Amino acid sequence: MAPKVKVLDKVLDDNGVLYLWNKIKAFFVAKEDGKGLSTNDYTDAEKTKLAGIEVHANYYKHPTGAGYSHIPVGGSSGQILRWSAAGTAAWGEDKDTTYTAATTTTDGLMSAADKTKLNGITTGANKYTHPTYTAHASGLYKVTVNNTGHVSAATAVGKDDITALGIPAQDTTYTAASQVKMGLLTAANKTKLDGIANGAEVNQNAFSTVQVGNSGEFTFSATSKEDKLTITAGTGVTITMDREKKVISINAHAHSNKKTLDAITAEVYSDLMGAKNKAHTHNNKDTLDLITDTAWNQVFGWSHTHENEDVLDATTASFTTALLTKLNGVATELTELWNRCKATFLPRSGGKMMGTIDTATYKTEITVSTAKSTSDTPTIVAGGAVEASGAMTDKLTALRSFVGSYKNTANSAWYNVISVRHRNGYDDGDRHGMVIYSDMGGFTSDLQWNRQGGSGEWQGARTLLDTKNYSNLMSKELTTENLNDSAVNGICGFFYAADGNTCTNTAVSGKPFFMFAIRISVAAKTQVAFYPHNNAIYMRSWSGRDWTTWRKI
Repeated sequence: MAPKVKVLDKVLDDNGVLYLWNKIKAFFVAKEDGKGLSTNDYTDAEKTKLAGIEVHANYYKHPTGAGYSHIPVGGSSGQILRWSAAGTAAWGEDKDTTYTAATTTTDGLMSAADKTKLNGITTGANKYTHPTYTAHASGLYKVTVNNTGHVSAATAVGKDDITALGIPAQDTTYTAASQVKMGLLTAANKTKLDGIANGAEVNQNAFSTVQVGNSGEFTFSATSKEDKLTITAGTGVTITMDREKKVISINAHAHSNKKTLDAITAEVYSDLMGAKNKAHTHNNKDTLDLITDTAWNQVFGWSHTHENEDVLDATTASFTTALLTKLNGVATELTELWNRCKATFLPRSGGKMMGTIDTATYKTEITVSTAKSTSDTPTIVAGGAVEASGAMTDKLTALRSFVGSYKNTANSAWYNVISVRHRNGYDDGDRHGMVIYSDMGGFTSDLQWNRQGGSGEWQGARTLLDTKNYSNLMSKELTTENLNDSAVNGICGFFYAADGNTCTNTAVSGKPFFMFAIRISVAAKTQVAFYPHNNAIYMRSWSGRDWTTWRKI
């Protein structure tokens, strides 16, 4: 028969179990591994004793005996520690003797007598006895001085001593000075001397002023006693002087037809009549050859001279009208000839090219040495302009290699062009080439490239640089930017931000991120951001009107 089991009709619910468990914890301590109970209880007295001991305190006992005694208590001002017993000292009176300074009446550190004697000796004094010599009364003496600087002997001066010095024995009488004999200065001469300024000199012949021109338009004076006036002859000027009348004449050679001669410029003469261009012919050669190279160059100055002065002097006021007309015609012919030369020929070296170089008529070229590019003055390629009706690629095939600008007159569109033609456009050069260009429509124009193959067909324009999608940013740090602004989302680029940044419209506020922006067009944009703090990637796109919400990938 199975035993009977009594079933309690009362059990603890959850609250009761919790109450019982708290009671158990209040009376018992949980057991910890490695620890056990002890019969040595920690009392309040021991706790108080421990609290009264300083940190790092240790047990110390001061030794006793000789050498370990402390300074005794007590003592007063003026007392010192004196020996009392072995290893012991006690306070006592200072019994040392005090000495006062000595005076002439009281002993001190020296006797009064010694003090009196010391006071009577001068500082730095030594024992010295001055030598004695024979005394002499006041008078004029010849004296002897010994090696110590003392006058050891004195003898009265006699008349013979005075005359021996060259002084006359009788009184000297001086007469007044003259122009041939020395003497004393008279009162009249003294008055005259007083009237002469210091540094005065005997008057010399000089002009007080110098007059320039018959009417004295200009006058000037010397500024120093040795000042010098210099008159020089300029070009075409001669100077003559009349010493008797004291007149200087300055003469300049001139012509009444100076305006006609001046019409033939130095540039005209240098190019047509210079020493390097002697081989020439003219209808009026005989007339022109009368003017030499040197003379020709000199006729252009206002004041000038000529080697053939006699010939040129014939062109004065007495020169006939017929000869003057002939000379005027020479100037006109030379000027016309010079203009024709400038329009027809290039300068041999230097100079200025006045006309256009025609290479189209005979299909000629200007050949530049390739070595020129390494010289100190490298060749400069100057651009030109082509205006034609039609597409640029249709027109470039008929041209030579070209750097410049092209205008399609059909739609007034301008382009910046670099066109390279095979064989410079000759032979099969119209079927091979390439062109790099951009239109002049503003800063949004792309840089294009096109190439022409062997069949003469163009492959089609390729974009070298898309100015709408251009970015010079390899990577740019963002700190406070708004990611919705065009500076961030308007271009393709790479961006990053550090921890604590204050950028707005980010996926996670304030956290560091790395982001790249992709822009296909104004309406097609995407931003992808990488956040290292949570190892997550977020992406959003432009909806056409606004940005979508950041979505964690």
